[in-house]
Amino acid sequence: MQTESLGESEYIIPDVSVLDGPEDEIVFDDDDLLREHSDNLSTNEAEGDMPISGIVQTYFLELKERLTREIALHKMPVCYQQGHFWIHPIEPYSAMREAHLFPDGLTPYSLYQPTVFIWLPHLLEDTILMCQNQECKHYKLSMKPLTGKGWNDKPIACRVVTLNGLYYIMTQRIQCDS
Repeated sequence: MQTESLGESEYIIPDVSVLDGPEDEIVFDDDDLLREHSDNLSTNEAEGDMPISGIVQTYFLELKERLTREIALHKMPVCYQQGHFWIHPIEPYSAMREAHLFPDGLTPYSLYQPTVFIWLPHLLEDTILMCQNQECKHYKLSMKPLTGKGWNDKPIACRVVTLNGLYYIMTQRIQCDS
């Protein structure tokens, strides 16, 4: 193995000259890497268990307040009125250009705002949502519709990791009054 120094970092370069043929090829399997990574994490250290904090948490709290105001004023979020479910952050280039307008100047706040999918199915149609639990005394009883129980709090938004990146989902809880 050789080492190569690039500035302050040092990288190990594997010696592949000992490979004889195709059977000795180094193959990287994404599934194996994911399994190996997840095996190395303890239950408490798993990414899904890590609380969201800092700038992203602050952004979600402000977004939740904004959505609550929009729903109170317009009966639905502005993104729904515009025909989509997504709230996209401002592009980094635009955020950097507008930084001079803020009293604090350039701050990383706007660069850490993730894409959020807003899922509020009870606001999409005028259909009355009824309890679907067959053991409930209010089962499919239109006189006792499901009611909102507020926004999720822990976590405020759930992270979704895709092959192309990640986004978060924000939603409200619905409950049966029985």
